[in-house]
Amino acid sequence: LARSMAARGRPPLFAHLDPALDLVDLADAARWFPDLDAALEWAEDALLARHPTGDRPGEIALAHSCLATGLAADDLRHLAGRLRRCELPAGAVLFRQGEAGDTLYLLARGRITVRLETAPGRFPRLATFMPGVMIGEMALLEGQPRSAEAVAAEDAVLHALSRADLDRIRAEHPALAARLMENVAREIAARLRAANRQLLGSDR
Repeated sequence: LARSMAARGRPPLFAHLDPALDLVDLADAARWFPDLDAALEWAEDALLARHPTGDRPGEIALAHSCLATGLAADDLRHLAGRLRRCELPAGAVLFRQGEAGDTLYLLARGRITVRLETAPGRFPRLATFMPGVMIGEMALLEGQPRSAEAVAAEDAVLHALSRADLDRIRAEHPALAARLMENVAREIAARLRAANRQLLGSDR
């Protein structure tokens, strides 16, 4: 099967095969991965490589981020004044699992992979985020340690909003703070709904 598909230019991806199998002779006809997520991640990266986002070479504007949904121009200016710009090279860690967390990040350029350490040295991927989304909002809201690790899958630019700056917005512009919290809640709800669909195959 692998040789037949490779001959048509579509080499298959295999995951979770018995490592005792002798598959060396098929190395040029297929790709092998330790688990399904690793195979899916490779496929996603391959698709992005074939269809690069060359139409958006710059950074996503703050107004197009999920945190800024529905904000007026004045509110955008107030929010922008509280954000701190961060640049991460590919492979750099944004935050580690178990670290104290008090900052939300808006991804403006690049990709960030969130992964969970399930065993020493084993980090299955939870999600890979594209520009426009927020990352780390749970730690900001709860004041709890980071529940996962975030790593730059490629060179990335983010804008950070700390809890201290959010508190300043709440004190100076309470209506803006309320809208920001509404957008955070909406994003969390959307992710929970997506997780439900993935796990249960429904919209519940």
